[in-house]
Amino acid sequence: MTVPADRDWDEGRALLGARDPVLRRLVARDPALDPAEVFDGWGADLWTALLRQVTDQHISNAAALAILGRLRDRYGGRMPGPGQFLATPPGTLVEAGYSRAKIRTLTDAAERIVRGSLSPERLARMRDEEAHAELTGIKGIGRFTADGVLVLAFRRADVMPSADLQIRKAMAREWALGGVPSVRSADDRARPWAPWRTLAAAYLYSRA
Repeated sequence: MTVPADRDWDEGRALLGARDPVLRRLVARDPALDPAEVFDGWGADLWTALLRQVTDQHISNAAALAILGRLRDRYGGRMPGPGQFLATPPGTLVEAGYSRAKIRTLTDAAERIVRGSLSPERLARMRDEEAHAELTGIKGIGRFTADGVLVLAFRRADVMPSADLQIRKAMAREWALGGVPSVRSADDRARPWAPWRTLAAAYLYSRA
């Protein structure tokens, strides 16, 4: 399911509240919560979402924002497109704060986008699991990054980003689990929330 309208989010809130008492409480606390207001970068294009998510890997959000800010400054206040990124000297990217591994991942993704082998139109036609597999076929892109891209660039309604530690910490707190659940346990808990797991994730992020 892709790009739900506001009235569809209302449908999702009703379903989540009916299926889980904790989510019912979260929804009652903020009955108009919109994922667009929770997920920074909601509605980004494919390349921008990839750039944001890869930058965010294994570092704090503050550190990622600082790196993106330095990269934006290099291009006069705008994020570079994939062609511009490919033309950027690796040393400049290292100075901005990128590791060599992230540079390789982003270079591969940018090359695929420029060639057309990684196409937003094609990804948009795929089912969630197919699009996920396409994205994780790029070395250096795992579930954390792929989930984020599907949420931000494609506004998919049924993505549970359980690989994100913030999500699992919020689960532990809201369900009083006594410890941060594993990715598999978080997935298991979220399974009944389909097909509105992105909305559930937004409620959890809002509590992170």
